[in-house]
Order: sequence, then structure tokens, then C-alpha cells
Amino acid sequence: MSAEGQSGPPIYLLLIPLVFAILIIVHVFLAIAGVSKSIQLNSLNSTWKKLEPQRLSLDNFKQESSVVNQDFQAVKQLLDQRVDWAEKLSRMCLDLPSGIWFSELIVKQKNFSLKASVVSLQNEEMAVVNKYLDNLKKDKSFMKDFASLELGPSLKKRQIVSYEVFDFTISGVLK
Repeated sequence: MSAEGQSGPPIYLLLIPLVFAILIIVHVFLAIAGVSKSIQLNSLNSTWKKLEPQRLSLDNFKQESSVVNQDFQAVKQLLDQRVDWAEKLSRMCLDLPSGIWFSELIVKQKNFSLKASVVSLQNEEMAVVNKYLDNLKKDKSFMKDFASLELGPSLKKRQIVSYEVFDFTISGVLK
């Protein structure tokens, strides 16, 4: 036989050890990466455990802050809803025509009641009262907290010396 007829091992047999070598290298690389990630995970878990008291403190602070924020919102809402009676009384006095005086102011829940009296030398008591009520209704600063403002049904006429005095009531409903 000649040397030409003899050939070496087939090429696919040479590839088997090469494939095994590559698989072993990949396996070693993945094992090293897994160990590295495991060490990193343990380190992060250790850091997490060390930070646990701070995290709990932060969680408690968030809860307290939430409660305080809710309280703040409730107080803010109450302040927004409150009626500034000093301003209301000032506006009532600024719009007050001569001849009218107040005798009683009652505010209960959402109801407002102003009892007053009027005297007019020209016998125009009702015109003076209606003008006063119209002035109050036109006053946006005064009316901003009222849903309605009306002249009460009870008008009483009485005599003081030689003058006729009318007692009247203005009733309102607050918003």
C-alpha cells in the first residue's frame, strides 16, 4: 500500500476534543460568574440587613408624615371653609344706611339671622330696609359665604314717642 491511500483520522474526530474543550471553558466561565454573582448577592444582602434600622426609621417617618399631612389638609380645609365674621360685620356696617340699627345677630350651624330696627322721618322704612338688603346682596365680599339672604317674614311696627319704628329680620343660609 502506498502512502497516499493512508489518511489520518477523520476530521470530525478531531473536532470532538475541541468541542469538549470549549464546553469546559464555558462551564468554568459560567461557574466563576455564578460564584461572583453569589458573592455580590451576599454582599448586597449584608448591606440590606445593616440598613434595615434606617429603612424602618424611614418607613415610620413616612407614616408619621402621612398622618401630619392629612391633619394639615384637614386644618387647611377648615380654614378655607371658615367665615370671617369680622369682615362680614365690617361690610354690614359699611353698607348700613342711616336710620337702621342692629339689635341681635345669631349664627347657628348654617343659619344666619340679623334682627334690626329702622326709623325714617319720611315714612320710607321699607324702602330703607330693601335698599340695605339690596346693598348687602350686591356686595360680593359679603355674599361669598352665603347661599341666600332674604328679608324675614316678621315685620313689627311699634311706636317710640312720636316715631314709628319697624323691627325686621334678615335671614340667610351659609354655604
